[in-house]
Amino acid sequence: MKKKILLAFFVCSLPATTLAAPIGDIGITSVSAYYSSGSWDWYSGYDISFQNQNLIIDIDIQLNGVDPGDALRDTWKQGIESKWGNPFDISDGTFIYDLDFNVNWTNISPDHIVNVNNGGGYFSVYDWDISVSPSLQPTLAAHEAWHMFGLWDEYIGGPVDPVNPVIRDDSLMGIYLTKTHPDHYTNFTDWLASESGKSITVVPNLGDHYYDISAVPEPSAYLMFGSGLIGLGLMGWRRRSTKS
Repeated sequence: MKKKILLAFFVCSLPATTLAAPIGDIGITSVSAYYSSGSWDWYSGYDISFQNQNLIIDIDIQLNGVDPGDALRDTWKQGIESKWGNPFDISDGTFIYDLDFNVNWTNISPDHIVNVNNGGGYFSVYDWDISVSPSLQPTLAAHEAWHMFGLWDEYIGGPVDPVNPVIRDDSLMGIYLTKTHPDHYTNFTDWLASESGKSITVVPNLGDHYYDISAVPEPSAYLMFGSGLIGLGLMGWRRRSTKS
């Protein structure tokens, strides 16, 4: 009888592989904020949610003025979505999730209204020019869209953060319009961290679906296992002491 009790205690004390669950769905939050730097000011505006293990950022833009045509609209859309969505994923320390940016052209309750011009070569948050070189169009649209998401410029002479200015040449928000950086996504990761209660970090893009980083048991499982071993040791010591 004693052997059966001892075996049961040992089996119950073995560590189960207790894994944290992926983040569940979180409904839409509409975000809007006012930004001002020097002679520039604008509003950010977008919807953010977490659905099917994807962090989804939607922005609705109304285009007024010159008709850019379907091809250029697609170029702008793809530039914004790919340049910001492709380089990075996000992680909660156990799982990795996609960043999914969606640009919607609409005339109904838009987040932003952009005036489309033909001539002058000028791009800003609210003025886009179809006469600019086609090779620059997707990058310029991505740069201006990020102001709509609440990011400052990172070059001298632009609307930089008036409190903690960042000057960075190797940046899509910098003078050379090069690449994105993990800290560019802080507004989004902070939102998800607040909603999920988990620490969220930006990691290199690894694919289309969430990934389990590790199948290592949680610390509580090791604690149970350790307690079981200690219990076995005490029982064995007590039996030896009784015999002596």
